[in-house]
Amino acid sequence: MITTIRVLRVSMLTYLLAACAGGGGTTSPQSIPTSTSTSAFSPTPMPTASTTPATTTGGITEYGSLPANSSPERIALGPDGALWFTENAVDQIGRLDPASSRITQYFAMPGCSPVGISTGSDGDLWYTCPGTNQVTRMATNGLGTNYSVPTANSGLSGIASGPDHALWFTEAGANKIGRVNISGVMTEFPIPTANSQPESITTGSDGNLWFTEYSSSKIGRITPSGLLTEFPTTLPLQGPWGITSDPNNGSLWFTDLDSDGIGTMTTTGTMTGTFTIPPSGGNPHQIIYNAADGDLWFTQTGSGGPDAIGRITPTGVVTEFSIPTANSAPSGIASAPSGIWFTEKSGNKIGSTTP
Repeated sequence: MITTIRVLRVSMLTYLLAACAGGGGTTSPQSIPTSTSTSAFSPTPMPTASTTPATTTGGITEYGSLPANSSPERIALGPDGALWFTENAVDQIGRLDPASSRITQYFAMPGCSPVGISTGSDGDLWYTCPGTNQVTRMATNGLGTNYSVPTANSGLSGIASGPDHALWFTEAGANKIGRVNISGVMTEFPIPTANSQPESITTGSDGNLWFTEYSSSKIGRITPSGLLTEFPTTLPLQGPWGITSDPNNGSLWFTDLDSDGIGTMTTTGTMTGTFTIPPSGGNPHQIIYNAADGDLWFTQTGSGGPDAIGRITPTGVVTEFSIPTANSAPSGIASAPSGIWFTEKSGNKIGSTTP
């Protein structure tokens, strides 16, 4: 089912190196198309002045003008140069203009509980709605269209734009990878390992989609045609979570929640390194490649120290930057020409730093 929603807009200023090879099961695609007609209508603007200015401490700037307890989750660079982020607890999508520090809020479908967000090849924003079991496409003016996922209670999470111009997303509850083209046609692909809990997804330099399997401690690869292969990691505990691609050498980098580490893998599925995060941190979440310095940046909720933003070089040197707000629980992270941007789920803020 496809539904079109009216969105109200609210504006505010405001880880030791190791090497091994691995392989896994392969499965064929299961196609489940859905599509119906759709209609559209304009958003209603409701401007509101901000009362919380941006503050900068130790090289990190925080923007706190978000709805109370909004729980900002993931963040992405939009087609308009702004940073767009999901607000899981209040069913809203936020937009932050890096030039003016102005934040604009857009309401998602009630009960959406948005998580993942990505810019599509069509120039729109796409985000996952695990609460309503839908994927939403939203134009930069706030007009949104919902596309229902065939499998009920699929547990939607990460989403990424693929080389085939479609959007690919993870279904942790259904143990599948989903695909939706810009016309709203859905296809789902079962993962060979049962209860693998796919979480984050990214496009690799090889033109395939790569994703983390939190419960199976594997990294999955799926081709645009739907051929799916899994590769085991060499980390001592389970928990692959965030994932990104380094275009310089084509490697995949991923975080591991339970090992408090970061791993790297080639596009043939060979592990080339695992790196421990210093004792002051831990619990790494999302990770992103930053073209400005060629390093990888990640969020971490410190298990033995303050929450921080981490940077790791291709050789494994880690630097941490403490977040001024205590217990901020940083989650999503994005790279933009204006710097590194991240969400603070418990701090209820958006943060940034310049490499």
